[in-house]
Amino acid sequence: VTTTPKPTSPLPSRAHCTSSGDPHIRTYDNTRFDNQQCGTFLLTQLVDFDRTLFSVATRQYRDPASGRAVSVNGQVSVRCGETQFVAAARADGSYAVGLVSPDGSVGPMAGSDWLLGTHAFGSGVSGVLVTKQQQSAQRAQYTIECRTFGASVSLSTYLWGLSNTIFMNVGVNVPGTFQRRTTGLCGNYDGINDLTGTSVAQYNDLWQLPLFEPAAFPNWADFAHV
Repeated sequence: VTTTPKPTSPLPSRAHCTSSGDPHIRTYDNTRFDNQQCGTFLLTQLVDFDRTLFSVATRQYRDPASGRAVSVNGQVSVRCGETQFVAAARADGSYAVGLVSPDGSVGPMAGSDWLLGTHAFGSGVSGVLVTKQQQSAQRAQYTIECRTFGASVSLSTYLWGLSNTIFMNVGVNVPGTFQRRTTGLCGNYDGINDLTGTSVAQYNDLWQLPLFEPAAFPNWADFAHV
């Protein structure tokens, strides 16, 4: 008899998923594993009637200078309804963040010279807020708030050891309305171990996207690592 695993306790009212370091994944349900492949991966997605309402994708690359056979996050795509941003770590440790236009081009918001503080896109409760906090000359953190859905994404860059490999840590915070409705490496927010019935390698492969998938990453070659 096949039984379906059930959560052992009530689901939390909010959930948090992270992709950090090289990269270490922690899902909404607190399952932890590594994904050290190169490629483009769907971190999380909320779809309603074949329309993507909210999504986060990461592009992982391997820096030859590090001498390590692992990858890190080099680009991140964030979609909040019809508004999409792409962020990339740059060689000097700064960010490049761009607002994506309907034709797939990025700008004119691209660049690491955004003013500090909060910038609004759209209006009212359906808008998107982007907040930049400068942590040092070569480190900044952005928070993208998708107010329509009550979700937020944090992006921050770091320098890795003596090789000065640039990578981004990504954090996704979602409300209880996302429970059992999400897909991607972050899992489906149902209180069950996301690796139940599968291996880490199979799970990572399941959410790998075509490397140059336009829906995830518009052409932004100036800042691309892969």
